[in-house]
Amino acid sequence: MQTQEQFEQKLDSMMPKLLTVIREEAIRLFKSGAVDPEAHLDNYVLPKICLIIALGNTSDQYTPSNPSDKREMAKLQKF
Repeated sequence: MQTQEQFEQKLDSMMPKLLTVIREEAIRLFKSGAVDPEAHLDNYVLPKICLIIALGNTSDQYTPSNPSDKREMAKLQKF
């Protein structure tokens, strides 16, 4: 059994690496040439676009392979 405290400790320990990976992926996407930065205003739209794609691209690294864990994920996605 995992307590909330244990859960939060594990979550906190993963966050620095996760933020680095997501940031690097968002920057890679920005530099990819797939988007034209000059076509965007100086606001949060382009960073949000790159961020949401980066989150999707990096989620595979954290997706469990066990079928029961995947069912757990599907259940949580409903919330």
